[in-house]
Amino acid sequence: MASLSFFYTWTPNWTVFKLLPGEDVLWINVPEIKPTEAQQGKEEFMVVKDAVGTVTNPVKLGFVVSDIRAVANKKIHRRKSCNRKIFLRCSHSLLKISVSRIQR
Repeated sequence: MASLSFFYTWTPNWTVFKLLPGEDVLWINVPEIKPTEAQQGKEEFMVVKDAVGTVTNPVKLGFVVSDIRAVANKKIHRRKSCNRKIFLRCSHSLLKISVSRIQR
């Protein structure tokens, strides 16, 4: 007999590859979006449409969805054309980021 559990997490972490949305887990939503002062004007990034394994569509997350991006100092970036080429080739594997979180 299956049991129900409440599991709160964030990504990236190891659960991303073990607990599959829609199969093992469901994303639940908050009843209402209440942005903090810092989140004002970013409400559209607090809702995700057509995500797999959500209780509702769209799902109201209650937090601003983030991205991981490479950044550089503008002065250095302009002076060194090779820096631009390096940054264009940069990519972040969710698996590698998750593993690095476990190793800490």
